[in-house]
Amino acid sequence: GRQLLVGLKQVLNTEYRRGLFPLIDTLLDERVLIGTGRVCIETLRPLAYTLLAELVHYVRGDLSLPQLSRIIYLFSRNMHDSSLTLVIHTTSARLMLNLVEPIYEKGIDQPSMDEARILLGRILDAFVGKFRTLKRTIPQLLEEGEEGKEHQNLRMKLEVPLQTVLNLQPPLEYTKEINDYKSLIRTLVLGMKTIIWSITHAHWPRPQQQSQQSSNLSVQPFRGLREDEVRKTSGVLKSGVHCLALFKEKDEERDILQCFSQMLAIMEARDIMDMFSFCMPDLFDCMITNNQLL
Repeated sequence: GRQLLVGLKQVLNTEYRRGLFPLIDTLLDERVLIGTGRVCIETLRPLAYTLLAELVHYVRGDLSLPQLSRIIYLFSRNMHDSSLTLVIHTTSARLMLNLVEPIYEKGIDQPSMDEARILLGRILDAFVGKFRTLKRTIPQLLEEGEEGKEHQNLRMKLEVPLQTVLNLQPPLEYTKEINDYKSLIRTLVLGMKTIIWSITHAHWPRPQQQSQQSSNLSVQPFRGLREDEVRKTSGVLKSGVHCLALFKEKDEERDILQCFSQMLAIMEARDIMDMFSFCMPDLFDCMITNNQLL
């Protein structure tokens, strides 16, 4: 099974990859992609989903809304699956972000705009849900780091001076985990700008439709977020600010805060006001401990 997946992955890097494009529906069936055996499921999933993500990336412009719906289901589930690595979570998030534009472009009339908005809302759900998980995970991760430091300090006192110099670095696994989390959070925060813009404009005529719009009164132009979407989006701020603790260096903290502010900058003014009304108590509590938020 692994050899077959590796082989398919290599085909994707050649011009023969077009031969795989018609197989997308078949490969979206996990029983075909991974198999049904427990060992298959445990060992092949990371490779299989990486392959599928690459394939979807190539064909994303040609996918139908039902296919896109299926892909969102698969990859949003993967992003919340703790048995998969953070790298796979980040890959899943990036893949869903790659789908935002094709989904948005599919909105050419009222029914397709409605459907596109639902799919974009599901990507928003997945991202907000991930932030909610990270809100709980990040403090635990930082606590582990502190405990590790205390353990190291004790060891430094007990060991010879040369060893203390060698042991100053945090354990490699922990550093890698921190970096993986940072990469995931950056992807999520940067992606929110794209998602929110697309949902805000989901029922707004596309540039190519502007000319037809005057004669077609069946589509009611609407720009902005609906109340449930504002409420969901507020979850990004509520949970996202707790992730800032991971970005300890001044530059990276400034960069991530800038990403948050860019997300707000593209929102309609009334949506921002509504969103802050939902999450002001949480933000206020965070501002007390982190004055960078001001």
